[in-house]
Amino acid sequence: MISWAKLRSWKSADQEECAVCLEHLKSSEDLSFLPCAHRFHSKCLLPWLQNNSHCPCCRNPI
Repeated sequence: MISWAKLRSWKSADQEECAVCLEHLKSSEDLSFLPCAHRFHSKCLLPWLQNNSHCPCCRNPI
C-alpha cells in the first residue's frame, strides 16, 4: 500500500515508467517531455498525440 504522504510528495521528475507502454524510461532512449513535465518514450507519445490532445498521465491539455 502507498502512503498518502508519499503520493503528495511525488513529482513528475520521479516518473520512472512511460505511461503509454508502462516500460521503464532510460536516459539513453529518445524521450519526449510535455509542458506538464511528464516524460515518455518518443515512439509512444507521438502516436498517442495523433489521437489525443492531452497528457496520458495528468490529462492536462497540450
